[in-house]
Amino acid sequence: MKRRAAIYHLDRRPMYYGCAGTTMAALQYYNPKLADPLAYYASLLSWTFIFDKERGMPLKVPASQLMQRNLQHLYGITQDEIRRDSFDELWLAIEDLLVQGRVVVVWVDANDIDDSAFHYDRVPGEIELMVICGCDHSNNTLDIIVNPQRFHGQIPLSCLEDILMFNLAYDYRVPASLVPWPESQGKQLLQAEILGMQHGRTIETMETGFSAISLFIEEMKARAGSSDEVLRPWMSEAFDQLAFTGPQRSVFGQTLERLADLYGDQKLTTIAQRFLATAQSWEVARNMFFKGCKRAPAAMLPRICKRVEALLVQEQEQAYMLQTWLQKSSD
Repeated sequence: MKRRAAIYHLDRRPMYYGCAGTTMAALQYYNPKLADPLAYYASLLSWTFIFDKERGMPLKVPASQLMQRNLQHLYGITQDEIRRDSFDELWLAIEDLLVQGRVVVVWVDANDIDDSAFHYDRVPGEIELMVICGCDHSNNTLDIIVNPQRFHGQIPLSCLEDILMFNLAYDYRVPASLVPWPESQGKQLLQAEILGMQHGRTIETMETGFSAISLFIEEMKARAGSSDEVLRPWMSEAFDQLAFTGPQRSVFGQTLERLADLYGDQKLTTIAQRFLATAQSWEVARNMFFKGCKRAPAAMLPRICKRVEALLVQEQEQAYMLQTWLQKSSD
């Protein structure tokens, strides 16, 4: 068995969502319309903030879960999980799918793949999505795609068992008919994201939305009198947990930019620019956590708190602006 296919390059992709590029590369086998960058950004469209009240800590955005939600809502794409008890059983299932002309997505240890496939520093145990798009038993090779690194090539088939992180693979079902931006479903998704931020949700110890940002601000104020020794580990973890906050808003803004071009709407361009500016401000706030925990945590925390307070106001204004635009565009 052997199957070759063209790799799809997605410009301006955010590195924090690198695995999404690999997923989209797999989906484009079944429908080339998904090669449109608008489809890529729409698949990542989300606006969230999560705060764990028990830990007193913001939580990372669950990017892969939100992407799968969007793929199903926007395009009707479903994901089938293939779980087996052993590698041999999993490989039989993968082989069967390849014979049918399908491609399979798996999680692998990024440190164990040939260096030519990666252009960034890796550490053992760092995971990466990989598309298996063909195999050749006679030459002991697998055809693979690791799209964030724009790598399309071959690795030894015999190494697959060692690099797999789990006995798990994914197969996707993609409708034959779709458009990169299904307007009705897309606007429903935008409205849902606005309402999700405005009204929030409480899930056990977690709070979401603007109320979660408010709780984060309260947490910082409550910790303001703590010593540097106490603050340092908390600020270090906050730095890690906020890793996707800015990039998520950047994706949101870049999606709105493309929609503004699609609709020829200057007001939407202005809203997009606001989201992009907010994304940069969240990155500044996150980096302040890093600098603070390395130098003077107690002195830095009040400054971060003021910045996040300003960000909350900005995001609430953006929600109003986007909601107003949605209402007028639907009239």
